[in-house]
Amino acid sequence: MQKGFATLEIIFAALIFALLAGAALPNVTRVLEKSSLDYETKRLYSELRFAQALSRGTSIEKDDIMVGGFGKMPPSPGATVTIESSIRSDSWQVRLGSTELDPLLREHHVLRYGEKFSFTRDTLRKISFDSTGKPDANGTLTLTSRSGRDKSNIVFDSVGRILVGRNND
Repeated sequence: MQKGFATLEIIFAALIFALLAGAALPNVTRVLEKSSLDYETKRLYSELRFAQALSRGTSIEKDDIMVGGFGKMPPSPGATVTIESSIRSDSWQVRLGSTELDPLLREHHVLRYGEKFSFTRDTLRKISFDSTGKPDANGTLTLTSRSGRDKSNIVFDSVGRILVGRNND
């Protein structure tokens, strides 16, 4: 009686395993791409809502938000909070104010999995919220997955709402 496996049996088992793995790999890649896009969309939406809520606040002190020696600033009712994307459309940052000299409220966030922004208007590269929480943007911000098959839309309507939708191509 034979003990163990023959070389031919091992080669056939490895071949079957390789075929099954090759068939499953594109589906795994697609699932990872979708989950990454969902994560980035939710994170950007969360940052937008954070900036909107913070701009509605009655007083903000820069020292209370970020350590970095910006100096004490008197509370400002309805401070402007800005979300600004990079020129390459692969990162964003949240600032207290609308100029580059104003301090960051959050760390600079880079889209790490190859997603990209696209805008219906170039003015959406910098989104500011007024003291009522209304964004100065009116249009659609689209995040696209690395392969370009999946898209998520963040829509700014004329009333000031921020809506999230998803397109699958």
